[in-house]
Amino acid sequence: MNTFKKGQQVWWDDPAQEKSGEYDVLAVDYAQNIVKIGNGKETVELPSEQLEITCPVSEEDRLQLDKLEQHYHILGKDALELMRKIVSCFDEGRFSVEGYSVRGCDEEHDPCCIYGFVVDNEEVYVELEYESGGVRMIPARDLHTEALFEAFCKLVGNLSISQETTPN
Repeated sequence: MNTFKKGQQVWWDDPAQEKSGEYDVLAVDYAQNIVKIGNGKETVELPSEQLEITCPVSEEDRLQLDKLEQHYHILGKDALELMRKIVSCFDEGRFSVEGYSVRGCDEEHDPCCIYGFVVDNEEVYVELEYESGGVRMIPARDLHTEALFEAFCKLVGNLSISQETTPN
C-alpha cells in the first residue's frame, strides 16, 4: 500500500474517463483512507486505491531538502573558511605533507591527487597532480567542498609524517 502525503503528485484514472490526469495531493485522511487531490482548477476526494503516485516527493520532503541544502551551503562556507585560516598559519600560506597526497578529482571530474593548499589574497587554492605528471592549482571554491574538506583533513592528519611543513 502506498503512503500518500501532501505535495506528492498522483495519477488518477477516472472511471468515467472525464477527469483522468495528474494531480497534486492536497490532504490525506488516513482514518478513512481518502486522498484529496487537485489540479489548480478543481479538487476531488478519492479512496487511495484509485490513485498511483507519480512523484513521491512530498511538500514536507521538499521543505526538509531546502532546509538541509541551506545548512549544507553554510557548512561548505565554514569548511572553506577553516581551511583558509589553517593554511594561512603555514609559511608563505602554503600547506602540504611531503610524500603524501589524497586521491580526488578536479572540477571536470578527472582523477587527480590533492597534495597541497595555498592561500593567496585570502582565497584558498588546491594543488593537484595528475597521473600524466601535470600539476595545477585551482580555487577551492571550484571543487566539491565535502570531498575537498575530507582530503584536507586527511592531509592534516598526516602532518606528523612530514617535518618539512612547519607553522609560523
